[in-house]
Amino acid sequence: MKEQEELLTMLTARAKLGGEWKESIAATKQMADGMVTKYQRNVDVILRENPEFLRQNIADWRQKEMEQTGRGISRPQLAFKWIQFVCETQIRESGLMAIAKGNIPQFLMMFDISDGVGRAMGGILMGESWLRRNSIDLIDNAIRDSDEFFGNPIDTNQRQRHLDAFEKEAQDCANSLRIDPSGYSLISNRVDILKTGGKKGTSLEFPPYQIPEFLVAGAKIAELVYKKIYPFTE
Repeated sequence: MKEQEELLTMLTARAKLGGEWKESIAATKQMADGMVTKYQRNVDVILRENPEFLRQNIADWRQKEMEQTGRGISRPQLAFKWIQFVCETQIRESGLMAIAKGNIPQFLMMFDISDGVGRAMGGILMGESWLRRNSIDLIDNAIRDSDEFFGNPIDTNQRQRHLDAFEKEAQDCANSLRIDPSGYSLISNRVDILKTGGKKGTSLEFPPYQIPEFLVAGAKIAELVYKKIYPFTE
């Protein structure tokens, strides 16, 4: 519940602020590249100095899933959970602190990077949910979040169009996981799509006022960290 409230707070603030970013493209790219390097180094430190922290996290999530659902959890989902917990959540909390202090540029950067992480990793959740046949709630929530973020009116026809688009996307993600169960190809493809401006009518579409360099930085962080974490999920 707390995570959903925080996300809604950030979604609302980001939509209201729109295109408040004033830095040059060159400066923005430099900051974005710096954030990718920072998070890559942070994970490298964890893996080098405290790999047991990672192994224990993964073991705890695996056990929790078994207790709650009576079934196992896939390796891509385990890697997804770790990245969501360690990277996306930390970035989001940094954004919340920035907006609380009135640091608008910092908030814009952290929100868009966090969003990039979520969009790149979202394909794992969508594909796994489709494979497990429990994708309807996920898709409905995604449509609701999209409507809130874009400020679109929610009507029956629009919801059905979104439902059809998200179902198609979830099926595509599931097919990618069937071909490459590691999820590497799926995430790489989503990063490539974000690099070229997103894809209309999918979870990879984003408003024109979001900062592409930061979205792509978040997606790169997700891909780099995922490849480092996935081997630990065996």
